[in-house]
This record gives sequence, structure tokens and C-alpha cells, in this order.
Amino acid sequence: MAGTVDPEAQRTALMALSVIFIIGILVGNFALLYIILRRGCPLMNTRKFLIFTLAGGDILLALYSLIIFARKIFEKHFRLNCETEFVSMVYWNNYLPFVYGVGLLVLCGELCFRRKLRSTISNPCLASILVAAVPWIVGLILILPLTLAGFDTQTCRYDDSMTIGRLRAVVVISMVLPSVLAVIFALITNRMKIEAIADGYDTPSPEGTFLSEITTMLNAQVYPLSSTDANGQSEEDSTFKQAAYLPQTMPPTQAVALTPVSATQPASDQQDVQAAVSNEQTTLVVVAFVHAILTLPYALYTLSYIMNEDRVVLDPLARVVLGILLQWMVHLRSILTPIVWLLADRPPMEGSVKTEYLDTSPV
Repeated sequence: MAGTVDPEAQRTALMALSVIFIIGILVGNFALLYIILRRGCPLMNTRKFLIFTLAGGDILLALYSLIIFARKIFEKHFRLNCETEFVSMVYWNNYLPFVYGVGLLVLCGELCFRRKLRSTISNPCLASILVAAVPWIVGLILILPLTLAGFDTQTCRYDDSMTIGRLRAVVVISMVLPSVLAVIFALITNRMKIEAIADGYDTPSPEGTFLSEITTMLNAQVYPLSSTDANGQSEEDSTFKQAAYLPQTMPPTQAVALTPVSATQPASDQQDVQAAVSNEQTTLVVVAFVHAILTLPYALYTLSYIMNEDRVVLDPLARVVLGILLQWMVHLRSILTPIVWLLADRPPMEGSVKTEYLDTSPV
């Protein structure tokens, strides 16, 4: 006997899911934004500003698409105009998954070509804005034409231009390709030996850290022996004329060397930056796999069952449960990925390395 669907139970489940996911997405992503802002201006860090914008996209999902969906579930007679509801569904199902997948690809590219990017664009704010805009602009160019073309706002339906082939193309381009490519490029990036460069523009470069500085005294004098040469000019006069053109030397006791003295056994800055780069590589792999694992099942279900005319018809109850489960797995990504970013970007414990300058000149 085929299982029957209880509409009231389905409505209750969707109400609970919408509330839980709205709260979870807002808490996780606002916490991520708070941590990023607390550590400085995100525009000074290209990588963090891109993550910042992706978190903002998840917040928009909760405050726009999921709020509209929740109101439709809670208020039986709630109605919106066709354009608003359609844009909400496109952002929910196609645009945001595409932007997040492409965003991960951009993060991989930024990590691999960080030095090249900084040599090309010296302004950190401009570089951060341009890099963060890439996934959103590419989404506008590719996803919106595929989804909006042929949609009639009067009847709230597609015309004959929306074929089954085009529907499959929308799913493949918006969900399948970005997810798969993000995993592939994250794995490739993780296997590469990347030059250790800090992610922030305002972070000192390891090549120029703690160089010993020898300060010279501007009033150093040379005391020559006074004598007269054949021309009647004293050697003292000639010496002082040479001093006007040659750098003056000074006794070793006048040199002040500033060298770092560490209260503990600190790791070098080069090792710290290399560890941070390795952490970025690992985090990209984890986030890419989380995104793919939670996004691909719904995309494959849509392609192989919903859009397949030769499908084996499932039991109505199983079909409803499977559809709800896979669809909300896509939104679960908006809760889990901020947690991954937060755990990966934890700062080192304070007090582990303490470096100060001491005057090592002889008394």
C-alpha cells in the first residue's frame, strides 16, 4: 500500500525547518562577519572580503528567500506579486549555489596568484572589491539570462522557449559544474607548493622582518694628525675636505644594534605565514567538499528524476520526503560553511610569541 502524504504534517515540518534554518543561517553568518570585522577592515584583506560577501549572500538568503517561504507556510492566504516570488526562487535554487561555487574557485585562484595580484593592483581596497565582484557578476551574466528569458510575469509561467534541455542546462551550470570544479581546484591547490604570502595587505612580509639595524651618529668626527705637506697645506685640511665627500666611519663602540630577543622559543615569521597558507589550502578543500556534498544530491535528483520522463515513479510519501530532505540540504550549506571558516580562522593563542627590541650596544 502506497504511503499517503499528510498535508498538515508536511506544513508543520516546513514551518519548523524554515524557522530553524533562518535562525541558524543568521547566527552563523553574523558571527563570521563579526569576527572578520573585529580583526580589521575586510577591504585590506582580499580573501576575507570575498568570504565576507559570500556570508552576506547567505544572510540575504535567510532574510529574503526563506522569509518569503516561511510567510507562505505560516500564512495560508499570503500572496506576493509574481516577480518577487520568482526572483526569490531563482536566488534560492540557482543564483546563490552558483555564486558560492564560483567564489571558491576565485579563492583558489587568489591563493595561487596572490603575489601577482598584489604586483598588478597595489591598492588593497580596489583589489578586494574587484576579486569579490567576480562570482556575483559572472552569476548575473550566466544564470539570470538562463532563468529569466521566456518568463511571463502576467501568467507567472514560462513560454515555449523553456524546454527540458534548457532546464537541465540551468541545473548543470548553476549547481553541478561549480560544485565539481570547486572540489577539483581545491584539491589541486592543496597539492601545490604555494609561496608563503600573508593574506592581508597590511601584514608585514616575511622577507623584511626584524632586520638588524645599525644606527650611525651624525656628529662622528675624524681626528687626523696635524702636519704640513709640500704645498704648505695641512693634512688636517685635506682630511676634512675628503670627509665632505666620503662617508665618515665611527668606532665600534658607537654602533647600536637592534636585534630581536624572544621571551620564548618563537617560530620564524616565514614559518607562521607558511602555516597560515597551509591552513587556507586545507580549509578550501573542506569547504568545497561540504558545498559539493550538500548541493549535488539535490541537483542529481532533479536531473535524474524530476526532469526524467522515463523515471520510475516513487511512492508519493517517499517522493515528498526525499524532495524536502535534498532541497534543505542545499540550505544546510549556509549554516555549515560559516562554522568551517570560523574554526579555520581562529587566531593563535596570545602570549605564545613575544618579541621585543633590546639595546645590545656595549656600555
